[in-house]
Amino acid sequence: MAIFKNKYFSSISIIVVITFLSLLSGCMSAMLELQFGPVDVILNKNVEQSKYKRIAVVPYDVSGYDGMGRDKVSGPALADRYTFELMRAGFDVIERQRLESILKEQELSMTGLTDPKTSLKIGKILGVQGFVFGSVSGKPNAFSVMTKLIDTETGTTVWSIVITNNIEKNAIGKLRKTLDKYYARGGK
Repeated sequence: MAIFKNKYFSSISIIVVITFLSLLSGCMSAMLELQFGPVDVILNKNVEQSKYKRIAVVPYDVSGYDGMGRDKVSGPALADRYTFELMRAGFDVIERQRLESILKEQELSMTGLTDPKTSLKIGKILGVQGFVFGSVSGKPNAFSVMTKLIDTETGTTVWSIVITNNIEKNAIGKLRKTLDKYYARGGK
């Protein structure tokens, strides 16, 4: 089963790694939005980014994606792909099967994690500071993947990344340089 049969999807892992490595740089103090072509990154600078070390990734919602009979997308497979990238970036990621097991024990579903009380309860059981949610929408030649980290205690969006399939060749380099300059100035 292919996640996407599209030449642009392979670039997503590079962007995710670069972005997440940059996020590990520490504390910030308002919203920062970066946009380079199809890559939008929003960081909540009111949240200490370094707090989020242990997280759980929820299977992506793929109901908004129409593969037009040629392309199948699996929410769990996409979540596994992002889990791999998050682990490469240094996060301690709880296995999806462990999350599903805890939810089953508590007689809850993945959709219950959007409720702040449920999120806090499951977050405490798993010992995670945040849940990664994502969705895919569009069609094979015009899709977007949205990924966001939500704080388990407050329900606050910590960061959000939206990637579309129209990736410019130099978007990755521009994003990295801008984030490096931002952090070199002390987050100003």
